[in-house]
Amino acid sequence: MTTWGLIEQLARENHISQKELAARIGVGQQTVSDWKHGRSTSYFKYLTQIAVLFGVSVDYLSGMDADNDEPVTSTVD
Repeated sequence: MTTWGLIEQLARENHISQKELAARIGVGQQTVSDWKHGRSTSYFKYLTQIAVLFGVSVDYLSGMDADNDEPVTSTVD
């Protein structure tokens, strides 16, 4: 699945509308619409904020950690 596909899936699962997603990460609703329709991929700049919003890792959103169900935490002591 694409990064945007994962973001859309997480938004659906968490009942977050396009408008609410935009507000929570500090972009305009038109920006999110552009992402949805493939007119822009500027969401990559917001991956950290999106990951925090949905409680997942940036690696998960990037497709590098497909088994991640929870935030990645540091194991460094």
